Amino acid sequence: MTLSSSIFAFVGFLQLRSAIAKIRKPDLFWAILQRYPGTVWVRNSKLALLVPAAEGALGLGLLLPFSWTRLPAGIGVAVFLVLASAAVYWRYHHGEKAFACGCSTDLAEELPASAMLLKNALLFSMTLFAMWPRWKPVSSPDYAMGAALLLAFDALSAALVQEGRISKWKRVG
Repeated sequence: MTLSSSIFAFVGFLQLRSAIAKIRKPDLFWAILQRYPGTVWVRNSKLALLVPAAEGALGLGLLLPFSWTRLPAGIGVAVFLVLASAAVYWRYHHGEKAFACGCSTDLAEELPASAMLLKNALLFSMTLFAMWPRWKPVSSPDYAMGAALLLAFDALSAALVQEGRISKWKRVG
């Protein structure tokens, strides 16, 4: 078991889960995607399915037990995270403090932009870290550790969502 393989398994599971959520609710994803800059090239909801298809392919590339798929998929995930962070930052810079990013299993859940940027920076750093060492075969414990990291990530995400709801409730009440 290596840390880089476990991180790749975690990021791969995360990418696949995100892609599946978008494919399951294409109309909601299309509505969210239209609010981001740079989506002029996406003229209809069918073309928007290229985003989760790319996410799914990158996730599978990280999860496959072949070293020749992991480096290109890791680079793809890093580029994807940079582009997504740039879009989130653009919306934040233009006055939106919290919005639905379309990046979790609950596509409509509004998150603070700062939390999305922090999450993406953490995922970007982890992906770069995992790409650095020599490639080793993926083992069953790597997949288990990746799944455990995914559960910890979900717990942190849920805590951030609840904190946002409590803050919103305090302002309203």
